[in-house]
Amino acid sequence: MKRLARGVYQLDLGKANVFLLEAKDGLALVDTEVVGAKERLELALQKSGFALHDIHHILVTHAHVDHVGGLREIQAATGAQVWAHRLDAPFIESGEHPPYPDGSQLGAFDRGVGWLIASFVGDEQPAAPVHHEVEEGDVLSGIRDDLRVVHLPGHSPGQVGFWLSDERVLLGGDVAMHLTPWLHLPLGAYTPDMDEAKRSVQKVAMLKPHALGVGHGAPLIGNAEEKVADFANKV
Repeated sequence: MKRLARGVYQLDLGKANVFLLEAKDGLALVDTEVVGAKERLELALQKSGFALHDIHHILVTHAHVDHVGGLREIQAATGAQVWAHRLDAPFIESGEHPPYPDGSQLGAFDRGVGWLIASFVGDEQPAAPVHHEVEEGDVLSGIRDDLRVVHLPGHSPGQVGFWLSDERVLLGGDVAMHLTPWLHLPLGAYTPDMDEAKRSVQKVAMLKPHALGVGHGAPLIGNAEEKVADFANKV
């Protein structure tokens, strides 16, 4: 478990990152990784002095399988309330994938990377409940007084980030990836509107975050504002 700020932690479950927030009534989990993640999550929580039953809320950044594949099993085990943007909620509740780009519009590199990622994470996405649909600017004060929803579309129609204004931390889903020493855009094979995804990066830069957590790769802690600004200028 890696601490991003006071009451904000990142867990790498092997195929994607998830995040924990200390909430008013226990813990809020951000994203759920893939099918089968429950056991790995439970073990990681135990090592840090927490338990599954401490999770009272599950916040979903977007409805891709590596972020919601484990949702049904974790929600069933915890009884947690699930929060997701209204545009991605129908995909979560139906177990369907959001739209991906047409393969004929992708280059060979993006097609190859997409195939590799699909073989690594799988495509099983069980239908799961969404109890609360959120929108841009919603303040989730029942969870934390400083927790606000930021709509970051492009990678999926309803991708959101969760902004903790007191700590200046953004948990941004796949608005960017950090698998190299540099931030880079989300994978083309899974991003139907790359121009919109670039505008979402600009939106993140305007927040001037102190820390940034993303679904894939290491978090930026303490120096996120400068690195995000540089990235936004490049894209």
